[in-house]
Amino acid sequence: MIDQSLLQNNFIGRDGFLWWIGQIPPLESMGAQVEGGGWGNRYKVRIIGYHPYSESELPNEDLPWAQVLIPATAGSGAANVSTGIQLQQGDTVLGFFLDGDNAQIPVILASFGRTDLVSTKEYSSPFVSFTGHNSLIPKAKTTPSESSELKQNSQPSPQDITFEQAITLSEKYKYKVYSVNEVIGDKILLANPLQNTKTSRIKSIVTNLLKQVNRIKDEIGKIRKLIRVAVDKIVALMNEYVGALMNALITTLISLLKEGLKLLYDLVYAAVLAATGNPVAAHLAGVAAQQAMIGPVNELQKAFACVAGEVIDLLKDTLTDILTDVVNNVDRFVSCIEDQFVGSLLNAVIDTLETLMAGPLDLVFKLLQFFTDFNVGDLMRSIIGDLAGIGVSFDCNQNFDSLKGLVNEWIVGGGPANAIQNPYDSIKQIADIQFSGIDPNTVLDCFSDAIAIANPPVIDIFGGIGSGATAVPIFGNIVEDENGNVTGSVIGAQITNPGSGYTFPPFIQIYDDNEQGYGALARSTINENGELESIYIISEGENYSVGNIEEYSIVDILVEEGGSEYNENDIVVDNYGNEYFTQISDGVIYQVNPLNTSYSEEQTAQSTQSFQSFQSLPVLTVKTDTGNGAILRPILGRVTTDPSLTPEGEVVGSTASVRPDTKTSIDCPI
Repeated sequence: MIDQSLLQNNFIGRDGFLWWIGQIPPLESMGAQVEGGGWGNRYKVRIIGYHPYSESELPNEDLPWAQVLIPATAGSGAANVSTGIQLQQGDTVLGFFLDGDNAQIPVILASFGRTDLVSTKEYSSPFVSFTGHNSLIPKAKTTPSESSELKQNSQPSPQDITFEQAITLSEKYKYKVYSVNEVIGDKILLANPLQNTKTSRIKSIVTNLLKQVNRIKDEIGKIRKLIRVAVDKIVALMNEYVGALMNALITTLISLLKEGLKLLYDLVYAAVLAATGNPVAAHLAGVAAQQAMIGPVNELQKAFACVAGEVIDLLKDTLTDILTDVVNNVDRFVSCIEDQFVGSLLNAVIDTLETLMAGPLDLVFKLLQFFTDFNVGDLMRSIIGDLAGIGVSFDCNQNFDSLKGLVNEWIVGGGPANAIQNPYDSIKQIADIQFSGIDPNTVLDCFSDAIAIANPPVIDIFGGIGSGATAVPIFGNIVEDENGNVTGSVIGAQITNPGSGYTFPPFIQIYDDNEQGYGALARSTINENGELESIYIISEGENYSVGNIEEYSIVDILVEEGGSEYNENDIVVDNYGNEYFTQISDGVIYQVNPLNTSYSEEQTAQSTQSFQSFQSLPVLTVKTDTGNGAILRPILGRVTTDPSLTPEGEVVGSTASVRPDTKTSIDCPI
């Protein structure tokens, strides 16, 4: 008997493919499915020709659920691999019925993209286009465009920039620019065995606090909460400082009190002896005077623990006032404001300690009267420098110079920043700052207000153990706005001093004084003499204020990866049409030379480049049918057309021509 299932034709694969077009209704009609209580990837759908045009006949809540088919590239969720469904209310979708003519199990295959002509009004009735925004995706979060078309006004993708840079670019480009993540630009202090991490972490907390406050502006409640969180973090760090100050105070007082007991005995003994002439009576009087101080000394000892706790409690209120002062008056937490803040904080601790210790110390005045120069505040400030030792660990023969290669901070989205500074120097500078508040407009000539246009960027070279290397940026992609402000990208770096003593390539940080420019990343190489050899650009970035503009050309090509399977006739070219002398061995590119410098006749004969000045970072490719994998980095610099070279090829004077075996261009500082 033939199986009855063979006669069935109402399931997929045994019937005609029954497809449909429909619309996803407002998400409010889907209840728990969009509120976190549903299951699967499904949406209600109103299908043209199957469902009425009127909600009174078929409410949105009673529409059938349609499962969504996921493309093979999106992942099913197994092994935590998946990509979320991106459909929104109002989308027009294409699908089919899994149960054929029964038409009860719809499945969504794809969606039709929206255009600028699609209405973005609120929902009115079925099969009328409406906005995809809803309570879960409010309009205020995105640029008001609901089109998938690639046009001049298309929705821009979020960029790897800070929140502040996004605001600046929005004003510049006249459309909304977003940061891919608001934590980009935040500073994270890295652990190391040398840096005074307590002080540096406090500065980092305040820096990030200001960034957070700028993101929410006038939301007073949220700002106060952020300040409270910052206060708790800083107070936790200050516990160790308070402990160190109390230990120093106790150690000093123990010594003074011991000496004071001896001096008190001598004072009473001398007075009684002079009055009675009886040494025994004088001795007994002196001992009695000492014994009378046992109670006060014990009370002083009990007060130590209480005072330490009270300092922390009172510090919260003081710190809240200082942070509020900073938030209200400081736009940029520049280095001198950082020192002022920490100086204010340390002085607040010292002043509080001095006030709280006044009463307990009065109990032992008879013992301290002999030390007229003793003052709690002066003592605390005299040992501030020793606080640099908190968290510092030195092994045998270890010193600051041996740790110059360490990275102190990491900027989210920007990489390593700042070479380690000597903590003993910085803490001593902080100790000299004594004031109760912050006035950025008058104190220490420290300008912390917002600035309209940043200065040209600087190149910070740090790490690598060595020192002394300097460089200036080379600008390209120059643009001028309607106000005459000239900005551009950093397409290279001219080395002005190679430095010395580098044991590994130092880190390169490119930044300006207002975080206006963004995205420029660079790496370095060194030579066998421990000098900085070259700086090559990984990413040009943009929006940097432009300084001196001079003509530069390619002075070297760094072969980062030689690739494989290249032929001897393959040649490197750039996007300007220039060819470069390319040396290949066993299928690997091992040397590429720019042909704008002094080379052999054979090399020069292959040149199609004649001292071209590049206005953007050249893109190098290899003309090949077989090779792959080569990574080539162009290095820009100044090259002279009439070099003064000795017969041995040595440079004389202040200009240099780069030869094939030379990897750096050393020139006079700009």
